[in-house]
This record gives sequence, structure tokens and C-alpha cells, in this order.
Amino acid sequence: MLDEAKQYQCFALEIEFSQSRVYVAAVYASTAYLVRRTLWADVTRLQALFVGPWLFVGDFNAVLGAHEKRGKTLPPKISCDDFLQWTIANQLSHLNTIGVHFTWSNGRVGDNFVALCLDRAICNHAWLNQWQSIYCYALYKHSSDHHPLVISHSASDFHHAMPFRFFKVWTAHSDCERLVKEVWEKQVFGNPMACLQLKLKRLKGVLRVWNKNVFGNVDSNVQLAVDEVMRIQSMIDSNGITDEVQQMDCQAKLILSKALLDQDQFCWKLMTSSDQWAVMCRALFLRHGKPASSLFHSSIWHGIKLHFTDVLSNSRWLIGKGDTISFWKDNWLGSSLVGLLNIPLHIHKSLTASVADMIVEGSWIIPSCIAELDTDVVECIHAVVTPKIPLQDRLGKMPTDVNLIQRGCTMVTVCVLCMADSETTPHLFLQCSFAVELWNWLGGMFLIQFNRIDVNAIFQSCNPGWCAQVKDMA
Repeated sequence: MLDEAKQYQCFALEIEFSQSRVYVAAVYASTAYLVRRTLWADVTRLQALFVGPWLFVGDFNAVLGAHEKRGKTLPPKISCDDFLQWTIANQLSHLNTIGVHFTWSNGRVGDNFVALCLDRAICNHAWLNQWQSIYCYALYKHSSDHHPLVISHSASDFHHAMPFRFFKVWTAHSDCERLVKEVWEKQVFGNPMACLQLKLKRLKGVLRVWNKNVFGNVDSNVQLAVDEVMRIQSMIDSNGITDEVQQMDCQAKLILSKALLDQDQFCWKLMTSSDQWAVMCRALFLRHGKPASSLFHSSIWHGIKLHFTDVLSNSRWLIGKGDTISFWKDNWLGSSLVGLLNIPLHIHKSLTASVADMIVEGSWIIPSCIAELDTDVVECIHAVVTPKIPLQDRLGKMPTDVNLIQRGCTMVTVCVLCMADSETTPHLFLQCSFAVELWNWLGGMFLIQFNRIDVNAIFQSCNPGWCAQVKDMA
């Protein structure tokens, strides 16, 4: 790890690969060219100390020349010369970036627009000899002003056509029988074998559409949104940015954000929902709560499998009442207890207790076997706050004018926001013209029509769009 003025610029790793050693360095260079000079010197010494294949990848905060910048000013010549000299002195090669040329932009328009090729992958000849084909891809940028990079040692655009498969679990869905019966009863003409073939062909197409509609084609929506973001960002990379293009870029990113959120929610529902489709998916694709290693011919599973793993590893249950959370198998402690205690798989089916079963009168009742296996786990459990009795609604106790009068204060009551009515709690939060505008604005942001009869009605207005986890907390 290279450090200058307490600012880390590079993190280097030695990796054993195929009975040989390679070196990978993640770079986040300083924006000051004088500080970057220490980086160039330090990585040069590293290459001399550790001889072998080297790959440098990251944000170098430097360009080789004017051809790697778009804007009204030229890049600093001194900075460009330093970067170029380091490259030549160490006999390094800059990999061509596939996707976009300018990997960073400031997001402004007109004369203030600046785009630079700051992020890249650089390697030496030994690295190129290690892999005959090496590629650097710039992915779409979403929440950052930088395009993330992916390094690949092979590339293929060939996709095998997916054959049609009828899944046995479809028969458990209440709508499957109706669909098959509806298609089968449609009249066809010809000899018996020709009629059978035509009906099967029709049924196959209908079942494909039905499968996507029932399970939600969330992966396809994400891919379409990603393609649109990449198309617009490539347009900016080639032709610069205008107010219209910037608006298109913002709109495309919003659509992508919604598609990614839908994907997260789909994976969460697949893990937790009691709906038929979720139960079917868990039975087919999961083994002991984790993605099965078997190969499935599915139109949706291949798209969400990797994303499902990310959601599973980065999700954690909030206890709430604790009656729907498995004490042993769900991740409510940071990791599942079966994982922390290395409990064998064949025992998992017998572990059916919920978190609520282990709480009596607000205190944890921890099985003695856990204390015998790992005392640290016991301490972690005790550190988790147990569910409490819901707090009473205290809105009625707020010091509004009417409440103060009821407590004995002598005063004239009037709402200071609208000056049109008495200052009561329902008026202040639900009926005042200012509150009405605020609820309408918030509803427009989240596409919700709030029912302002009372506070509970407002929560019920939101409820249909909430995931199961938030509903349980509310």
C-alpha cells in the first residue's frame, strides 16, 4: 500500500494463478500531479522488486494527451508528460477500453462540460504474454460520475438458444390448468397427429408468455434499462452533452434505478413471500435457502441467480415481532446461526423455532447447546434488542394550541401556517392547506394517493407498494 501525506494511492496484491504469480494493483491516484509523481516512482520500485506479470487498474486522474479530454481547455502538459514517461520507462501497454472512451465527466452542459479518460487498465508485456487475449470493458455509470471497469481474459457474444421445458412445479399453480385447458379447447383442423402438433406448439408459446408474466421479467427490464443508459452515455461520449441529452440521461438513470429496485424486491419476495409463485421458485431453485448448483433451463433464473446471491448475502432480517423469522436459518444476527455454528445440513430441517419462540417476557432464552459451542454467539444474541410492546400514539400529546388550552393555558388558538383554523393535531398534520400541499407533493414523488382521514389511513395508502419487510415493521 503506497502512502503519501496519509493519502493512499495504490493497493497491490500478489496472486498465485495457474502455478505462477501475477501482480494486480488497484490505483486511485491523487488529483495533484506532484503527489502523483511519488506514485509513479513507488510503483516503478514495486515492479523492480516483484518481477512478473503486472496489471494496474483504476482511476489514474491523468491523461496521456488532448485526445483523451473533451472540453474547452487542454489538459496540463506536465501531468501528461509524467504519465507518458512512466508508461514508456516501464514498457507498459494501455489496454483499449471497450464501451466508452471518456470514462469520467462532470455532468455539466455547454462550455462547462468536461469529459476525460481517467479510468483505465495498464499492463506490462509479461501480463500480455500470460493471457493472449485480454479486454477492458467500461460498464454503464449509474450513481457515480465514473464508468466502472471490468477486466476479462476472453469474450464471446455467442448465446445458445434455450429449448422449451415444461416445469413440474407449474402444475401447482392454480392458473396453469385453466391456461392449458383454454389453449387445448381451441379448434384446429387436420389429421390427429397434425392437430396434436399444432396444439402443443400453441401451448408452448402461451406458456412462455405466462411464465414471464407470472414471475415478472425483472432481469429483462434491467437489461433494457442498462442498454438505454449505455446508448445515451455513448452518445455523450461521441457528441458531447446538451440540455436535452442530459435530461434523457437523467430519465434513463431513473428508469434503471426503478428496474434495479424491482429486481431487489423480486429477490426479496422470492425469499420471503407465501404467494404460490414464490413457493414454487423456492422449491425449484433453492436448496436450504441458497441457490442450487444444478443447471436449470429457465427463462428467468439465469438472469437473477447472481443478483439473488448478492441480495441474500447483503440482506439482514429486522426482527419486528420475530414470529416469521427462523431463529436458526435466517440472517437476523449478521449471519445465520447454522452458518456461525457450522451445523450440518441434514439437521437443518429439524430446526423450526422462530425468533419469537426464544423470547419470553422481553428476555432471550438461549439453548444451552449454543453456549457450549460458541460463547461469542451468545453475547451477540444478547446484544440484539428484543421486540417491545408498540409505543402508544403520542401525536395527541403534542403542545398544539388546543392541547395547551386543555392543560389550563389561556390563549387564542390559530394555525400559524394557514391562519384559517384552530391549531389541533389533526388540522396541523392532515387538514391545513400547507399540510395538504406537502402530502400532495410527497404523493407525486412516490406515485401514491394519500388518504388523509387519519394517520393510520396514510400508512394504509402506502401499504400496497411496500415490501413484506417494511409491512411487518409498520
